[in-house]
Amino acid sequence: MWINKKNKKENVNKVSCWILAVIFAVVVFGSAGLAAADEEESKEIPVLRIDGNVYDESGANRWYTEDPKVEVCLEGAAKISDKEIRDEEMQGEKIPDKEMQDEEIPDKEMQDEEIPDQEIYCNMQYEITYTSGEKKAETVNFTEQEEEGNWRYSFEPAVWKEGKNQLRLWQESETGETEWEQKAVICIDKTVPAAVVFSYPAGSEERGYCYQTETEMLVKSQDESSGVEKIIVQQEDGTKLEVEGAEGSVYLPLGYQGRLEAYAVDYAGLESVRSSSEQIICEDEKPLIAVTGAGKSGEWQKDLPKIRLWIGERSEKYTCSAGLRLAVCYVNGEEINRKYYENPTESDSFTVKLEKESVDGSPVELMVHAVDRAGNSTVRKEKLYIDRKSPTAEMNGVTDAMITGEKCSGEIVLKDENLLGKYEVSVTRTDQEKKKELILNQAKQELSEKEVSIPFVFEEDGYYECRIQVEDRAGWKTEKEYRFVIDRCSPVIRYVDQLNGTDLPFFQWNYEVEEAVSDLTDYQYQMLLDGLEYAKGRLVTEEGVHRLRVRAEDAAGNDSVAEAVFTIDHTPPVLYMGRLKDGAIYEEKVKIEVWVDGEKEYLTDLTLNGERQKLSTESRMFQCEIMESGNYIMGVQAEDAAGNQVKKVIRFEIRPGKSIVQKIWKPVEDLFSGHGEETENKMDQWIWAEIFGAAGILILLWYGWRMKRTGKRRK
Repeated sequence: MWINKKNKKENVNKVSCWILAVIFAVVVFGSAGLAAADEEESKEIPVLRIDGNVYDESGANRWYTEDPKVEVCLEGAAKISDKEIRDEEMQGEKIPDKEMQDEEIPDKEMQDEEIPDQEIYCNMQYEITYTSGEKKAETVNFTEQEEEGNWRYSFEPAVWKEGKNQLRLWQESETGETEWEQKAVICIDKTVPAAVVFSYPAGSEERGYCYQTETEMLVKSQDESSGVEKIIVQQEDGTKLEVEGAEGSVYLPLGYQGRLEAYAVDYAGLESVRSSSEQIICEDEKPLIAVTGAGKSGEWQKDLPKIRLWIGERSEKYTCSAGLRLAVCYVNGEEINRKYYENPTESDSFTVKLEKESVDGSPVELMVHAVDRAGNSTVRKEKLYIDRKSPTAEMNGVTDAMITGEKCSGEIVLKDENLLGKYEVSVTRTDQEKKKELILNQAKQELSEKEVSIPFVFEEDGYYECRIQVEDRAGWKTEKEYRFVIDRCSPVIRYVDQLNGTDLPFFQWNYEVEEAVSDLTDYQYQMLLDGLEYAKGRLVTEEGVHRLRVRAEDAAGNDSVAEAVFTIDHTPPVLYMGRLKDGAIYEEKVKIEVWVDGEKEYLTDLTLNGERQKLSTESRMFQCEIMESGNYIMGVQAEDAAGNQVKKVIRFEIRPGKSIVQKIWKPVEDLFSGHGEETENKMDQWIWAEIFGAAGILILLWYGWRMKRTGKRRK
């Protein structure tokens, strides 16, 4: 661009310039460059200033945070600056003398005279292209600034928009050709960048922004005008990390705990507001799991245990922990308990009651899975042996309280739903004589089977007692007893045969049933007396012959019958004393004759004056003659088979002999003296006198005969 002055000397100046150019070319060895420089010096070049500074291409990337002052200037300073540059280039070269210059260049006075009136005009245009692509174009109208006499054009601040304003200035000639052009980029950014946004790995919110590895955190910002130059991220301890551009990543190491603070800086130097991240924890320590109440490893338990679980976070490697997030319990693969922790929890404990039991010796598998918020997980497995049931014991082939007349065979079967531990089996037999014998005794320890069979065969009669003791691995015990009888013999009935053919004063059966009837088994019995039911203890005194019948049948079906015929006799025997009478007086001698005449009656004792007389076994009669004078006492006892007894005592006297007359008269004397023996029916004394008289005569006759006979015997 240049300024045209409308005066009459326009052509003169042009000619002068060309002349000077030729002269200089000759003087300075044809230096056409200097002539061109002189020609350019005659032109006034416009200058673009921003905030008073000359714009150059290096300012294209400068950003302004406020609307800049943009001016296009025509000023002498620019010319001076150009001349100084030329002088430096031509230093040491010959310069035309002043006279030639004066001739060629009219003085100021002439110029002033030739330019009576100045009209400033401009054919300069500008075009602004905004970031959005929108354009604004207008013609530049210069105004004169009085301070320095420079011409300049100032752009209104309203023409500039945030972003890159691409300014194009150009001057066209009268023919429409572009004679001068300048381009400039004016960058304006008055808006701070957007706040930094943190992007977390997937699932971060669910696990509370806790991570088990070194973690990449994405940061991002934006600026619509100058763009984000960098993002500054500050850690909890004050360490600053720089991310170039509008987005990038920072890496947090294991053991990090805290928040991040970040802000963005745009190319205009503006800073965004500070942003703060969530609380972040990076740790890879697995949770701890402690199990109590499960018992020792491999140990059997008798009941469902209450398992106490403790779950906690470690803090061994780092000073931070993520906190628990989830705890799950499984039993035999089936979930039984699940617990979420919404808030950070360092440790927790709870009780789990198992409902499963071991089967076939297999353990109940308890698995506890603990996960912290960082994703670190721990699995703890426990094998629990639980047996809540007692073992069983059966004696196949025999039932308790069984009575049989056959041999017994079978097996003793011990079972457990898991594993047997130990057992002891014993069998004893008691015979009818109450003799006990151990016929089977078997025991074993530390079993590993769930079933054991013990065969047996019992053939002998007797009362059997089987005792079984079995214990499983959990300690459950089972004790069982079987009692049975092998009985092929009939019941034994006692005492009845002893009654057969006996004589009894009475009958009364006082034996207990157990005394009278014996058998290995239970039995039923019946007692009949003379065909009628007899009750134990009933007294029977009716004399005569009686029949007793006892029948017993045992549980095995064996029966016995016992019968007895006996006689009840409660009348004592009758003692016959012959001529011997109590209190009688006998002359010279007396013949003693004592007897019993009843069947099964016997003399059991006889004494004379205390001297026991010899009696034969089952003696029924005793005879003797006493001729010695004196007083005598005779005691006699008799007893029958029924035990009835009779006792009798006789007192008598033997005196020396009398004459016949005395003997005849004695009864008469006794009769009349009243000393005779009383009778139940007394007769008249005279009648008795006649009788005694006749008797006396007979006695005398008898006595004579007796004496005569005695004499013959003596001879």
